[in-house]
Amino acid sequence: MPVELTDAGIKSLKPRHSRYEIGDAVAQGLTLRVWPNGSKKWSVWYLKPDGEARRYSIGPYGRKPGFSLSEARDKAREVIADAKRGKDPQGEKQKTRAARKARRDAPTLSDLLDDFVKDQTTIVKGQPAKWRPATKAGWERFIKADIKPHLGSRIPSEVTDDDVVHFIEKLKKERGPISVSRCFEVLRRAFNWAVTRRKLDVNPCSKVDKELLPDAQPSERVYSDDELLAILAASTATRWRLLVPWVLYTGARGNEARSAEWAHIDLKQRIWTVPADNSKNRAQHRVPLSAGALAVLDELRGRSDRFLFPAPTKTGHLEREQKDQGHVRRVSGVGDFKLHDLRRTVRQRQTDAGVDHFTAESILGHLPSKLIRTYSPQWEPIPQMRVALEAWSREVQRIAKGVEKPQADVVSIAERRA
Repeated sequence: MPVELTDAGIKSLKPRHSRYEIGDAVAQGLTLRVWPNGSKKWSVWYLKPDGEARRYSIGPYGRKPGFSLSEARDKAREVIADAKRGKDPQGEKQKTRAARKARRDAPTLSDLLDDFVKDQTTIVKGQPAKWRPATKAGWERFIKADIKPHLGSRIPSEVTDDDVVHFIEKLKKERGPISVSRCFEVLRRAFNWAVTRRKLDVNPCSKVDKELLPDAQPSERVYSDDELLAILAASTATRWRLLVPWVLYTGARGNEARSAEWAHIDLKQRIWTVPADNSKNRAQHRVPLSAGALAVLDELRGRSDRFLFPAPTKTGHLEREQKDQGHVRRVSGVGDFKLHDLRRTVRQRQTDAGVDHFTAESILGHLPSKLIRTYSPQWEPIPQMRVALEAWSREVQRIAKGVEKPQADVVSIAERRA
């Protein structure tokens, strides 16, 4: 039988061996359940539109987050009023809870990015992975350092083009133009992959105006003799002590150099073969080893059975370390130093020395036309590359010793041949 509940009366209620409840005579359907552990909880009975009686749980008795007597009565009246308007308050609460749970359990953008990376790096039926190791390392770095911290917790289907624009604008304050552009490209391709896999209906990046991206002009940096001398000297106190001269002597890309393996070195023929998996253009290419490069190999011998530049604390090869680059920049005074600009310097010095375009491009592993590759599978002009790299090796050794270039040495290779 309902009674007019009071705060004093509620506080005096004692727990029993089993749960019991008391109805309130003031608010229709309001009841207070008393549990064996002493807790007290409010609920209200109402009739569903089909006439079935149903209980709506209000919450515990007491101060917030509980409900006082007056608050419980107000809530009970609200529930009864909604029921009279044809609603099912408890059913709607259950649906809301289910939706929240589904949202909590829904895959996030971080999950989608992990699936994307896994798909691109998985070897299927003997076919090579879609990403080269260098691509994987670079893209995973953008995902981990930038995309996940900013957008990783979002539900992919809820990410809008405005969210992407906001992400770009924020990133432009933290990263350089090239990093921003590449990071956006990673995000765009990840969303595009999700759309093609029917995981999403639309790619929000496709609606973003590309003019919002910073102008990422490629570097045209070429180092002078004095800068090269300073870079070589500064690198001696870093893990790049032998990596820097190796890149200088071979013109290799940073990742190609760091991932170089002894199995790919033919000392008899004095050739380093960069495998397709390590090459940016997915094509194998050969690099003749000059005297300078061979001297570097002599110093590297014994460090690892596999990699020329093994990682110091874990398996695998040496990774790109910002602190090494930062040290070289600070000590050398070349504030914009990058390994890749050494490669560009090699290319420019080949042109300055009169090396023909085809030979200079072959040294860098740049592919010639498809026609040439079709009819000349071994398209690299190894003899000409060897001559050019030996001449360049002597130049690097002169620079490393701080010796001024004699005027007689200005004569180009082409002129010497003539």
